[in-house]
Amino acid sequence: MQPVNHSDAELLFSLIIEMATYENDLHEVQTTIRQIEQTICNESFARAFIGYYDGQPVSYVIYFYTYSSYLGKPSIYIEDVYVKPKFRMLGIGKVIMSFMAALAIEKDCGRLDWTCLDWNKNALEFYEHMGAKHLKDRYYFRADKETLSEMAAITDDMNE
Repeated sequence: MQPVNHSDAELLFSLIIEMATYENDLHEVQTTIRQIEQTICNESFARAFIGYYDGQPVSYVIYFYTYSSYLGKPSIYIEDVYVKPKFRMLGIGKVIMSFMAALAIEKDCGRLDWTCLDWNKNALEFYEHMGAKHLKDRYYFRADKETLSEMAAITDDMNE
């Protein structure tokens, strides 16, 4: 696993496009190479590593730090983990998750969190095989750009 730097922005972008295509979410991708340089390559908002197999890039992981008020410690949230389909079943996913677990330990994090698409049975089985637990009492919520504006306006309406 090699940390992403500015010279890797275009490569990371292409891997993100590949993952989005695999997940049938290409229409959701709005990022650009420049945004990757500004938010990931300089580690201002997120960090990333690219995994290589026989010298070619075959995987990536993007993560950032969060905080658990219950644990009183930082946590790592994995935003993306992707292995190119023809390189699956070679142990690369195990290397990535083991690497991220070791990083969480090194940084004294209380846990490692991520989400998985409900239709991706192979990934779900893989994560459970690695020992991860599916939190059945939690829902994952999202407020998109339009919703953010609506939510932000709520206090404006209350102050009138």
